[in-house]
Amino acid sequence: MSSATEMTPRLPSAKTNWQTPLLSLPFHQVGRKAGEVLARHGHRRVAIFTPRPSDATAAYEKGLREAMRADGGDLPPEFVFTSSVKHVYLSEREEEITAKLKAMLQREDRPTAIMTGFDPDAEFLYLLLSQLGIKVPDDISLISFGGAERDSAIFQKVTAITVDEAELGRKAALWLYEMHDGERAIDDAEEYVMPLGLSEGLTVGPVPSRPGPLLSETIKT
Repeated sequence: MSSATEMTPRLPSAKTNWQTPLLSLPFHQVGRKAGEVLARHGHRRVAIFTPRPSDATAAYEKGLREAMRADGGDLPPEFVFTSSVKHVYLSEREEEITAKLKAMLQREDRPTAIMTGFDPDAEFLYLLLSQLGIKVPDDISLISFGGAERDSAIFQKVTAITVDEAELGRKAALWLYEMHDGERAIDDAEEYVMPLGLSEGLTVGPVPSRPGPLLSETIKT
């Protein structure tokens, strides 16, 4: 799932004050559900990497932090990465991401799990961690958000909170047909929140027995 799936709040028209039906993604619940999955595996210090600031990424962060704190853990501010420049994917800021990731993994109190906002970002981090000699999930766990159809080999491995994109499309098409045929008012205020699922994948595991630094501070960034 790409960041193009982000949905803005429904706003009334300034001229007519009417609203339109809304299909929404519960980004706060995505973060919270991801945190609950990580907490069940014993994780208490987590990080989040997102490519750009947005309402969606702020909601991810809030939900993830709430879930961790509810189980005695946390998402510290220093473990939150959002690029200072708006980009679609983390891979567009590879040098910046690599430096931030290395700095985190050199800490004694490093995160033991990472959440990303979208599958392509998880794929990028998975490959980057592999290049650094870090094993997922033996050394660090990784969880993402994406479509229910896991359509690549890496996506099938990545543990993810999911949404059925096909159902999202069908629901949108149905509403358009209903409005076209007069069965639904164009200013109908219904909101449908897409249900979330979980793709178990292979990238979330228990906290390592020795969760200290994964990288030496002598490694150049």
